[in-house]
Amino acid sequence: MTLTFAIALPFVGLIGLALSVLFYWRLTLLGTPDQQIALEAEQIAISVRTFLKREALVLVLFLAATSVVLLRWVSARAALALLAGAVLSALVVAACAHVVNRLAPLAVTTGARDPTFAGYVAFYSAVVCGLISASFVLISLSFGYFLVLRGVAEPVDLAGFVLGATAVSLFYRLAGGVFGKSAELTASLACRVEPGLQAEDPRNPARAATFAGNQLGSLCGAVAELFEISAAAVVATILIASSGISSIVEITSENRGAYMALPILAAAIGMAGSLIALLTRRFFASWEIASVFRASHLAGGALTLGGVFLAVNAMEVDIGVFYAFVLGVVTGLVSGLLTEWYTSGPPVRRIAQASGMGSVTTLLAGITGGMQSTALPLLTVSGAVLIAYNYAGIYGIGIAAVGMLTGTAGLVTIAAFGPIIESASAMMRQVPGSDHLAGILSRLRLTGSATAAVSKSFVTSASVLSVIAFISAYARLVGLPSLDMINPTVIVGFVLGGVLPFFISDSIITSIGRAAFTQLEEVRRQFDESALLRSGQQRPDVRKYAIKAAWASIRGIGLPLLIAIAFPVAIGEFLGRATLGGLLAGALTTGMLVAMVMIHSGTAWENTRTYLDIERRDASRAESLEVSEIARLFGNPLKDACGPAVATLIRLTAVTALVIAPLLR
Repeated sequence: MTLTFAIALPFVGLIGLALSVLFYWRLTLLGTPDQQIALEAEQIAISVRTFLKREALVLVLFLAATSVVLLRWVSARAALALLAGAVLSALVVAACAHVVNRLAPLAVTTGARDPTFAGYVAFYSAVVCGLISASFVLISLSFGYFLVLRGVAEPVDLAGFVLGATAVSLFYRLAGGVFGKSAELTASLACRVEPGLQAEDPRNPARAATFAGNQLGSLCGAVAELFEISAAAVVATILIASSGISSIVEITSENRGAYMALPILAAAIGMAGSLIALLTRRFFASWEIASVFRASHLAGGALTLGGVFLAVNAMEVDIGVFYAFVLGVVTGLVSGLLTEWYTSGPPVRRIAQASGMGSVTTLLAGITGGMQSTALPLLTVSGAVLIAYNYAGIYGIGIAAVGMLTGTAGLVTIAAFGPIIESASAMMRQVPGSDHLAGILSRLRLTGSATAAVSKSFVTSASVLSVIAFISAYARLVGLPSLDMINPTVIVGFVLGGVLPFFISDSIITSIGRAAFTQLEEVRRQFDESALLRSGQQRPDVRKYAIKAAWASIRGIGLPLLIAIAFPVAIGEFLGRATLGGLLAGALTTGMLVAMVMIHSGTAWENTRTYLDIERRDASRAESLEVSEIARLFGNPLKDACGPAVATLIRLTAVTALVIAPLLR
């Protein structure tokens, strides 16, 4: 029964891919972009392609080196799984980047005819990205599970797949974030070195890279991140089931196949539920887009719960597993609503009021709001961990993580909407006569910023459950019955892990400053060598600028990547398996708090700027707008680069420990 299931399940993913192609084709029939918009889109696309080519070169070298290490000291299967995870993740990112570059200009062109069409095109463009990502996750994991059933691979080899996907996620989320945020900083600083230049002046070489960086860090990074963490939750649960370590439900040799198959089946049901929910958009054409996202997410969750309940009964799995799954779905919904409240609700209006008193009060209001915003989401996750464990043991924690992430198609849709709207808005601002679209795009940007924060916070919350499941699987594989916090070696590991996110954050923020300095030199060079550029008779060389920016950004990820992979290996080898377990726990504790504060504070500052722009009615708001712009520039590197990258690095550390676990027995 399970073998037939493993063979049939990839066809669900193929249906999702077919639907994504259908949606894409239907959107392209809406027309062709205006000539000026197409020109702006091409400038952004050149920067995106330039970065992706150079990052692909570095990524190939990194994967080759890592594969050799795994081949030498772990196994050939782990090395092949690493390459498979990395290649599939990179393909998903490339496909989604193409979708945005092709369809974002249509959001402006069609919106010029009918303003409601801008939101329509952006929504369904995001749906295409969601279907591509969820389909690839389902197909790849189903194939991996099939290999495990046939005895070709071991369950622990699937951790190599997650390691490859996590590495790609880090490359796009971190390097793309550094690329975009350093370009944005350079665009602002260029105004000081070149008189009369504005940040969004067509003569500014950093302008196109700023918008390209938004796609690379926010879109490509989010897509790769959700691909990776969805796979991680499923793989962690499979590993728990295969080892039979859950202490509440009874996993035996007779029912082990059902427990191993359930997370993949749940992913397929979640994809179907999300698709049905997203298609209901046409029935709510008059609703605000934020309400549509909420309704779709709730409907998708309800449909998924119904399907998983039937699957649990049919597979004769302990009913406590279903209750744990319900907790995961509910926790995800609650975390998303809390994030939306903190980043686009009353806290944003409080920051807007504080902006009238200067930049200091604005920054303080955002930081304190971010600190406050960690309590309820993490209390919710902590409650879910305790209750899920009581229902189904460690397996319950894993399946709760799967429950949070079964709606991958919907989550990627939520994450992709913001970057698509941001790209469309950037193109619109360069086209004369499009002022009538400014209002609706500003409101869509406010929604898009909030949905992007929801997806980041969602991933951060889900990371807690996934990493706990990975730590449990690691402990089982290395023979640790528990982590004894009285043991000095465990305490040392916990302290080292707690320091890790802060050290990584410092490295990331420093990299942004260094990359901005390199790019500013390129801006100076282009203006010094071209009088036509200074007079506005010639466009900047965006390709040369993107080359410099790409290499500067990629250099910035070297130290964080080395720390995330080499540090757990060194700790496990020299201080022992118990110290490494403590390190994972300490990194999880501080890492998720740091990530959440950065994401929520940065998004709140971003939305404050947009909120004031929408509400501006007279000149008295000018000072508040200037102050909020300073806060936005301060918060953008935190929410788009540092915060998400810290969460990804913590997951990478946990997956690395799991991959090397067979060497530490």
